[in-house]
Amino acid sequence: MFSWLKIKRAISKLVDFIGNLSLGAWLLVQYICVTDPHLGESVNRFSMPLMGAIWICLILRSIFEDRDAKTSVSASDLSPRSSGITVVLLTGGAAMWFASKSDSNYGFVYMTLVLVGTIIIAAATWRFASKNAGAIGEARFEGSAKPK
Repeated sequence: MFSWLKIKRAISKLVDFIGNLSLGAWLLVQYICVTDPHLGESVNRFSMPLMGAIWICLILRSIFEDRDAKTSVSASDLSPRSSGITVVLLTGGAAMWFASKSDSNYGFVYMTLVLVGTIIIAAATWRFASKNAGAIGEARFEGSAKPK
């Protein structure tokens, strides 16, 4: 007889597989659209259904995920170093995406400059957050709460 836990784990693995497959197919479609505009017109119609499949898999993954208190990571467990690097990389990635959509002949130069700048800022953020990890976090106020 099957237990609910085994079925849940099997569904979770299947959802992970389908989600990763959909993500790979979506990335391939985006690559084709950027590199070959003529062929991109015919394959671009698959972009939205693949993105829908990715979102559905993410939702199902969160439903069927094992919620073990020992292995779960809460937001308070994230170090300032990792959260700072994540923000810098996501911002740099968005800037590179906008630079890639540029109609000018210098789009590649802009993307390269943004990439180099992102790497430098990420290294500086890593160094700063490593040195000052104790001072980064929620605000701490000294004194009384009564207004003067």
